[in-house]
Amino acid sequence: MNNNSCLKKKDIIVIFINLMVLFIVIYLYYIIDSLKTILSNANVLKKSSKSDLTEDYTNNFDDFKTTNQNVNIRHTRSTNSVKSHKLSSFSLAQPNIDFEQNGILGPWILSNKSLSNDKCPIKLTSRRTLLEIVDEGLYFVYIQVYYLSSSVRNSFTMTKITADINETLSVCSAMGACGTEISCFTSIVEYFKTGESILIRLREMSSSISLSRKASHTYLGFIKLS
Repeated sequence: MNNNSCLKKKDIIVIFINLMVLFIVIYLYYIIDSLKTILSNANVLKKSSKSDLTEDYTNNFDDFKTTNQNVNIRHTRSTNSVKSHKLSSFSLAQPNIDFEQNGILGPWILSNKSLSNDKCPIKLTSRRTLLEIVDEGLYFVYIQVYYLSSSVRNSFTMTKITADINETLSVCSAMGACGTEISCFTSIVEYFKTGESILIRLREMSSSISLSRKASHTYLGFIKLS
């Protein structure tokens, strides 16, 4: 009887130990499986993050290239638009007798800022104070006169000279204190035929009038629009 009781106790202990071992094995398996899942998810996230960064960098680089190309296209279009027109720019040379006697502004010289696909559409004539149209068309004409020593009023006229009549196209007048520097700017759009000319004349004649002949101060320009 005692022997049977001892055997039963041993069997129970063995069974209990086996169950404990089985539980430990299952628990370890569960932990290992969980660790594998965590590591796998971490690798997926890492690859996904790296892929997203690469894709973002690629997209940003593509956007930069596209933007840069658009800027270059706009710049090219702008440059081509300017070059498609004929720009003739003039600045003042040294004073001459025409200016001293009757206020005709000149002589003019062609500036290196002029742009033309072929020959210059404007020709200097009559002691370089008269600017003759060579290429008929619609022109944008602009002029600035810079007075170094102004009188109370400083003004000039832009006159169109044709075979039939002389027409005043524009008058520019600027008021300033005596002795101060002052500038006067005007511009017009006018259709010119071949052979017609432009003349600039000061309206006030005085021995005290002094003009700046720097190209950035006093200048005259023609842009052929069509």
